[in-house]
Amino acid sequence: PSALPTRPRGPPPELPAEREARRILQVDVVTLQGQTRAIDVAVPLVGGRGVVHVGIARDHIEKRTSQLPREMLLLALLLVSASVAAAAVFVRTIVRPLRELTDVAAHIVESGDLTRPIHVSSGDEVGRLARSFSLVVEKLREVTINLQQAAEALKQSTDHLNSPSTEEGETGSR
Repeated sequence: PSALPTRPRGPPPELPAEREARRILQVDVVTLQGQTRAIDVAVPLVGGRGVVHVGIARDHIEKRTSQLPREMLLLALLLVSASVAAAAVFVRTIVRPLRELTDVAAHIVESGDLTRPIHVSSGDEVGRLARSFSLVVEKLREVTINLQQAAEALKQSTDHLNSPSTEEGETGSR
């Protein structure tokens, strides 16, 4: 309160010479608005050079303490909202790509189709896993193509080997 510094005081308070010593008094101060309840905190200066007084109106303290529960509730709501937002980002960046990889793997197991594309959208561990999985699928695709080509070449060789013997059989029976 502005009237606290001009309030008449008695002799300087006797405070212990310890560094952390202080005296706290509840005082009534007369202001232009009337009488105000205040708290006067007196702390000695280092070296015994005097005393510093700090005062604050009790009404102000009581008003702030009555606002604290509402402010703490708002802070808690803000923290919960931030946590929900962080969880949503977590789901988008980690869970969704893993779910997509799982879906592709299930599709390959069910249908044997190795042509379904695998989309890689990040450079983190999940992205590296998706890239590695994509490379495995590509290698499997190559192996399948090579096996198909080898089977076709084997079929042609078998057909080629069978054709002269069939022709000889037909020639011999005539």
